[in-house]
Amino acid sequence: MLATNGVRTGADASDGTFVVAPQSSQVYILFPREGQRVTLEEPLTLVGYAFDPEDGILSGESLNRTLGNSVRIGIGTHAVTTLPTGRQTIILTATDSQGNRTSVSIEIWVGFDVYLPMVTRNE
Repeated sequence: MLATNGVRTGADASDGTFVVAPQSSQVYILFPREGQRVTLEEPLTLVGYAFDPEDGILSGESLNRTLGNSVRIGIGTHAVTTLPTGRQTIILTATDSQGNRTSVSIEIWVGFDVYLPMVTRNE
């Protein structure tokens, strides 16, 4: 008997049963990028992707985005939102059909760059 999870294959020559342990999902935030600066009030497209060895590509309610650990800002592979000013942590959490969760996070900066004029003193 052969069993595979899409990545690894196991074989058993006996008449007994065996189980392949569940594998973690692979989760990626494609956009925005880590450390990116985003203009205040600019609609931001969030793009993420998750692959689970047992379930394949995850989408819809299986992908949940939050700002920090509390504010939900989108579901699925694509979402559009605006974010408050300051350093923000975006977390993408993938939940597979067995309820296992895998998360990845990035930090971005939301706001305007401020450039102060240089003042010289002549004495």
